[in-house]
Amino acid sequence: MTTPRSRTALLTATTALAVLLLSLLSACDDSPGKPTGETETSDFFEFLDLDQPECSSGAQCASGVCDTALGLCLEPSCADNVKNGDETGVDCGGACNPCGDDQECRADADCLSGNCDNLSHLCVAPSCEDERLNGGETDVDCGGSC
Repeated sequence: MTTPRSRTALLTATTALAVLLLSLLSACDDSPGKPTGETETSDFFEFLDLDQPECSSGAQCASGVCDTALGLCLEPSCADNVKNGDETGVDCGGACNPCGDDQECRADADCLSGNCDNLSHLCVAPSCEDERLNGGETDVDCGGSC
């Protein structure tokens, strides 16, 4: 765990590096359509995201994810092992990849099976009684494997 002093030193070093990189970028930035001398400063500092709240555990963060080495809350992602953002299950559903069976869902698109049970709000495997044409069926809940 970082101390406030080591965190301050890390942020100071990161900021110094950012200023150095930005000065180098501005010296050779000749992108078409960009006024002379304008740099990608805002994009670079957005990448650093130094404005994130401080934390020592995920419980202190809206996303539920804390980078304890930096002591900063992280944005939700589809690979952070936490159900956050618009995910319906842990790192699945919503904007992430579809969820497997028995994971929470809001819509059929949240499920690998394409079948979100309307009562339990869980992804379920296709069956011969789900009132849908799926699995090996040739018609709704009949034919094929039914």
